[in-house]
Amino acid sequence: MLVFLGLDNAGKTSIKVYLETLNIEKAKQTKISDKVEVYQRGAMRVEIFPGQRVLRENEKLYEVFFPFVRRIAFIVDAADSQRFNEAKEYWNFVKKMIEKYCREKPEILFVAHKQDIPNAVPADVVAEKILSKEDFKNYRILLLNTSIYDPISMSLLLKALHGAHRLGIDKIVEVLRERTGADVAFIYDNHLLPIAISMKHKDEKVVNRLTDIVISLERLGELKVLYGTYADGKDILLLSEYAKERILIGVYGFTVNLKEVLIHCKATQKHYLEEMRKRLWSSL
Repeated sequence: MLVFLGLDNAGKTSIKVYLETLNIEKAKQTKISDKVEVYQRGAMRVEIFPGQRVLRENEKLYEVFFPFVRRIAFIVDAADSQRFNEAKEYWNFVKKMIEKYCREKPEILFVAHKQDIPNAVPADVVAEKILSKEDFKNYRILLLNTSIYDPISMSLLLKALHGAHRLGIDKIVEVLRERTGADVAFIYDNHLLPIAISMKHKDEKVVNRLTDIVISLERLGELKVLYGTYADGKDILLLSEYAKERILIGVYGFTVNLKEVLIHCKATQKHYLEEMRKRLWSSL
């Protein structure tokens, strides 16, 4: 089980809405929730705890959910330094709940959100204000900088939620990109954002192009192969697999011939489905 924790206005619900829709306007218009919300795509389910003090310190929530928790995303508004001490107090409370109710120590994703705001500080700086040195000894902690305006950062969050950063998926995507001479190689697994992406150069426009295609494919149904060329001359190849959920593997801006690209994509697809996917979803 996965949970989102954080103060009210930290951005938990806006992250949820963005992952569900990729619509920034909808994600900006969220309201403070007074109940546990849920983000679910396929087998992934994230419980989102309310952030108001009277609700977030309701121990019953932790008694019910924490025995099954594998991964916690602790989300902080990185642009609101005046509430860092309050976030630290809450983190200390969360640690007590972990010790009391968790059957095993969860992995901690420490998320410094709202990095689009000019005065936001990076995750390592926020972590110094909230986490102790002992926390880094006692827990596996991954620091993340996120913004709903940065799809790459949200993709990295999604990958961390799955635990894909520890399974070697990045490596097979990197190898696919190198063997095809592509600008970008990627894997989507049921989500609207890639859980693994390798880019020659960071380019949010390319990620936006890819997600537009993925959203369109959801409407079209079980399309197995897609090949096309953009106006700028960049080619894209997508392979789809529909077991229970949609899985997409592909490359953008490749330089080798199409037959060779298809061979490499099929090999990557086979390796991912047979060697990695079960471990990925079982780590949730």
